[in-house]
Amino acid sequence: MGRRPVKTLLAKTSYGLITNPLVIGLLAGLGCNLLGITLWRPLDEMAKLLGNAVTPGALFALGATLAGFRKKIQWKELPLVVLMKIIIHPMLVWLLSVIVFGLTDVIWIQVLVILAALPTGVNPFLFASRYNAGQLL
Repeated sequence: MGRRPVKTLLAKTSYGLITNPLVIGLLAGLGCNLLGITLWRPLDEMAKLLGNAVTPGALFALGATLAGFRKKIQWKELPLVVLMKIIIHPMLVWLLSVIVFGLTDVIWIQVLVILAALPTGVNPFLFASRYNAGQLL
């Protein structure tokens, strides 16, 4: 297999970013904020209601998707993955932040370690599903 030209990859990636609904929404919101444009009050209230429903909706969708993987989960590997995510990853982040990068401010070190110990989230799973790679872990 030949390599794709860099221009083709760059064009495809740029097009994907420009047409991504998340990027469009972020840029539209930023533009409205910078220009001082406000939403019509009923529309603003509706957007707030929808915004409050996003997290529960995402969790429900993730749970429904994961329920389909119940039989495919590699249960033997699960304890190792959990151990790595909850114990080893935060320890590595602490080591890197203190020893390698020389951070001395305790609050920043605590924030980094806590963020490392938090659940990964939905976005990596959605990307893995979209590109059909690594959904089982």
